[in-house]
Amino acid sequence: MNFITYVKEAVTPGGTPARYLVWVQIILLGQVLTSVVPSPVLYETGFGLPEWILVITGIILLVTSIPANDHRKILLAYALYLLGLLVSAVTISYGITSLSGIVFMLTWAMTLFVAERREYISFDLVTLFMVLMLVSSVVLLMFNPKMGVADNWIVLSAGGLFTALDIYLVYIDFGSKRNFYQ
Repeated sequence: MNFITYVKEAVTPGGTPARYLVWVQIILLGQVLTSVVPSPVLYETGFGLPEWILVITGIILLVTSIPANDHRKILLAYALYLLGLLVSAVTISYGITSLSGIVFMLTWAMTLFVAERREYISFDLVTLFMVLMLVSSVVLLMFNPKMGVADNWIVLSAGGLFTALDIYLVYIDFGSKRNFYQ
């Protein structure tokens, strides 16, 4: 099975928790690569925070790929949501990416909504994530008021693309009346 087929199956509406975990892993990888790789901070001398973010994320993605039951896969996906939120906060706070990286907070919120619509997670976990996202956003905006959004179009594009795909998944789930609320 090639990579394109695997990704296509990961985003198929009504997919399994295993495919959903793959989708979450792809989003996290996309976030880290578009937030860290274009950053001039990465190419400064020495092994610093950007390199640590790349290495730790790679290890976590490998660990979350270990076979597990469906319940554990959903818990791993939720842990990756929180890691994605942390990556946004750290990369923005330390100047690795601009404030435009906040778009991934929206991406993670939509990814969570897909999981909630498919009844993988409860609304309580969605609410907890939204509260954490709000706190992170407020802290970022309080401490980085001078940062603009125009200087990192790569992060904006990737975050916008992943968010649009998540909106599509929710739309398809509603359209096929999967898990439709009465």
